[in-house]
Amino acid sequence: MTTKYEIEFFNGKNDFSLWRVKIRAVLVQQGLLKALNGKQALPESMSDEDKDDLLERAHSAIQLSLSDEVLREVAEETSAASLWLRLESFPVIGRSARTLTHIFPFLRKPRWNCPIVARRAASMARYERRPALEL
Repeated sequence: MTTKYEIEFFNGKNDFSLWRVKIRAVLVQQGLLKALNGKQALPESMSDEDKDDLLERAHSAIQLSLSDEVLREVAEETSAASLWLRLESFPVIGRSARTLTHIFPFLRKPRWNCPIVARRAASMARYERRPALEL
């Protein structure tokens, strides 16, 4: 029995987080997910030949799900683990990266280390402590 999965190529403009979930699911189905952690994470009971085969299959599965433009950028990566890390550091283009934070505000990280935001927060705190004006 053969199952076919159609996953949109990651081109740097589409939503990487959704693509990552889909490609990880495919790697799980193919028994290749452990390869993302590198050769040292594979069971010692596996022969070196089996480990190399698993790593090569995972690497090629990820490469085959990339657009030509992205593949050119990451072609020098020789393992599935290094390719995956490189893709996770890839700059996201477009609005898809911001979409999840608009839908799920709790995913936003506070930016208190930014001086402008810290000043505004302090200003708002002072404003909130002021007594109400009585007319």
